[in-house]
Amino acid sequence: MFLPKHAIWKFAYAGDELDDWLSHAEWLVETWAALNSDEVKFENTFDIILAAFLLEDDLLPASARTAFAKVMLETIDEAISNKLSIKSMHIYPPKPGRKENRTATFIKCSEVRDLIQEGKTATEAYKVVAEKHFKSPDTIRRDYERIVKKQSERKRAGENDK
Repeated sequence: MFLPKHAIWKFAYAGDELDDWLSHAEWLVETWAALNSDEVKFENTFDIILAAFLLEDDLLPASARTAFAKVMLETIDEAISNKLSIKSMHIYPPKPGRKENRTATFIKCSEVRDLIQEGKTATEAYKVVAEKHFKSPDTIRRDYERIVKKQSERKRAGENDK
């Protein structure tokens, strides 16, 4: 069933296990061909490795191809949810730290700006917006001052002149 040109044959030859691994692979192909994709189960990592080599040579039965695809999708999902790094699959964990919600920050800072324009002091505006959004007035102040600083730097750099 397998020829020296097949990846699985080369794998078995490199491991000096031609008789054992190729006969096991042939048995797996026959077994998987008789099953539906929902019935195909990979019993261990070695079965998955053999399936990958069979897939490379287009010898993997259709039902096992579908099962292999499901295993890959589950692996990707598990790697992402466990924040693992797998370079070959281009999966990288998220950068550490709190993620910025720019929309919420913009809304809060707009409310502060509007209150200041209405005549409230900055401290009062921070307090009102903080109570509305269940945040600390210091947090609102820092966010507001950060945005004001970025805007003034952009104006100085001429980014808005385009």
